[in-house]
Amino acid sequence: MKHCTFLIAVALLISSLAGCSRKATALKVADLGVVEISSGTPIRHDLGGGKVCVIMPTVITNRSARFVKMTMVIEQTDPSGIVQTQACPSAGTIAGESVEWRVGDINIRLKTKIKP
Repeated sequence: MKHCTFLIAVALLISSLAGCSRKATALKVADLGVVEISSGTPIRHDLGGGKVCVIMPTVITNRSARFVKMTMVIEQTDPSGIVQTQACPSAGTIAGESVEWRVGDINIRLKTKIKP
């Protein structure tokens, strides 16, 4: 048992040292706060740097809860004015709960509120 504990400790030490050599990337956090949604109505949020987050929510209701499925598009306008799509991730959450997902170097966070 002592031999096994020693091996685990050595493995943890080696893995922590290996992690130190990785290059750290700056992660931007875009906290959109509470976002009021209506099924099928797109929501646009400016992320800065020419990037815009467009969220298309779909509200799914069952007997006990409301589930929100969100498809997101990150648009970026280049210097010539052409809009390019950067990413199209999807996320889901229970209505009223927070959701967070990463798109490239941006971590997007929001809490859903269904419009009455």
